[in-house]
Parts: sequence; C-alpha cells; structure tokens
Amino acid sequence: MKKHRKGLNKEQIIMLSASGFVIMALTMTGVYVSHKTNEAKDDGYRIDLSALEGNREENENESVIPDELTENNMDVVSGEQIQSDLDADPDFAENLFDLPTDETPVDSGDVEAELELPATGSEEETVSDGSDTATTDNTEEDVMDTATADDVKEDTQKPVEPEFTTTSTLQWPIVGNVLLNYSMDKTIYFPTLDVYKCNPAIIIDAKVGEPIAAAANSVVLDVFYDEEIGNAVTLNIGSGYELTYGQLDNIAVSEGEGIMAGEIIGYVAEPTKYYTIEGSNVYFKLEKDGTPVNPLSILE
Repeated sequence: MKKHRKGLNKEQIIMLSASGFVIMALTMTGVYVSHKTNEAKDDGYRIDLSALEGNREENENESVIPDELTENNMDVVSGEQIQSDLDADPDFAENLFDLPTDETPVDSGDVEAELELPATGSEEETVSDGSDTATTDNTEEDVMDTATADDVKEDTQKPVEPEFTTTSTLQWPIVGNVLLNYSMDKTIYFPTLDVYKCNPAIIIDAKVGEPIAAAANSVVLDVFYDEEIGNAVTLNIGSGYELTYGQLDNIAVSEGEGIMAGEIIGYVAEPTKYYTIEGSNVYFKLEKDGTPVNPLSILE
C-alpha cells in the first residue's frame, strides 16, 4: 500500500511541474507581445498637441483666400496686409480682385463672336451647287453615251449591199457531209420517202443545236415555214442570186435585215418527217433568177 501512494505522488509532482512551466511560458510570451505593441504605437504615431494649437492660432490670423486669387495665380497675402492696404487705398479691393462691376462696359463683339453659329446654310448651298453641277455633268455624259449608242446602232442597221457575182464564192453554212447531192438533170433516191426524184438543193449532215451561218453578205427576203423543210429563211445575196436555208430552229434574223457573211441566222432543228431516216440536216438551196443552181460549184 505504501508503494502505491509513492507512485501517485510522483505523478502529481510531474503534472504540477509541467503546468508551472506552461504557465511561465505563456506569461513571458504575453509580456513580450505587449512590449512590442507599445513600441509600435509609440513609433511615429505620437500627436503633438502643442503644434496643432499653434497652427490653429496662425490660421485665425489669416484671411480666407478668394478663389479668384488662386485661379489667377496671384500671391497669397495675409489678412493684416490686406487691411493695411485698404486703409491706405479704398479702391485697393477692386484693383486686387479685378472684378467687373455693373458699370464695366461689355464688349458686344466678344459676345457675338462666342455666340456666332457656323453658317450651315452656305455650306448646304455649296453642296447643293456641287451636286447640281455633278448632275449636269452626268446628264451631258448620258447624252453623249446615248448619241454614241445611236451612232453604233445606225452603223449596224446600215443596209448591206449584196455584191454577189458569177465569180464570187459562198461560205459553207455548216461543216458536214453531203447526205443528198444537188440533182436536177436526173432523179436520186430519198430514203425516208422511198422515192426517186430531183433535188434542187443539197442536204448537209448536221447535229441538232449547231449554229448555221450566212454564206455571203445578204438581205433577208423571207422567214417562213414549209412542211417539207420546216422553218426556213431566204436571203438575197445580189445579182439575182438567192439562198434558202431549211430545217432551222431559233431563227436569229428577221425580214428586211441586212447581215454579213458568217453571221448566225439560226440553229439546226430536229428533222421533219420527210428526212427522218436521213437524220438532222441543213437544207441549202441556191437559185439564180428563180432557177436552181448547184451550190457545190461555188462553195469554197
């Protein structure tokens, strides 16, 4: 039993010692922190009440500085100096502040200059004049362009004078093989009709939609439709010679129109029922004073 009590006493002694050490450490820490705080408060933050009192007395002796003095960059003067100047010269205040009075004349010219508005009316007139001039110039240019276009139109509408003679030659209306030759002295076989008959023209192989050209300078005599050769055009090429084109589509010329050699007069159409076996083609006939002539003799 005695050994047990001794063990307990040792534990109590250890706990008391530890507690005392902790308390001492906390106390020293608090003292250190408090000391540092006081030093921080004293460092640069001490207020000099006597200096404030002195500044207040100096401010009471000084007069209020007008805004005009500061704005005009004038020297600041004390109240005593101003009072002494007033006693010596009653007009000192007016000269000091240089304030305008009711009797001070105002330059009306300056006011008018400040209130003067830009002459917008004159600018608008100037712009308007410029636009009118531009409009006039554009109108003149349009008239000139119209006149030029009329001249070109007149040139293109000048009648073509066919000058075909016995020594002249024809251009091919389209490039292709001759399916049926010209034959007026004997009959030839027409496959679609299954007959033999004379042929006053040549039948030239062609593809649908290909362009067909004028073989010579000419004037359009007639635009017509024929059951055998379909849509057709007859041209006067001069000296009693005439050309007839058949199997046409989208004819590009009209009666009385003058055309030059090589100009497009139309396009190849689907063949009529008289040429279904032969296929699409161009019917090309040459006549002299109404009499058929073999076009192969003068085609280039």
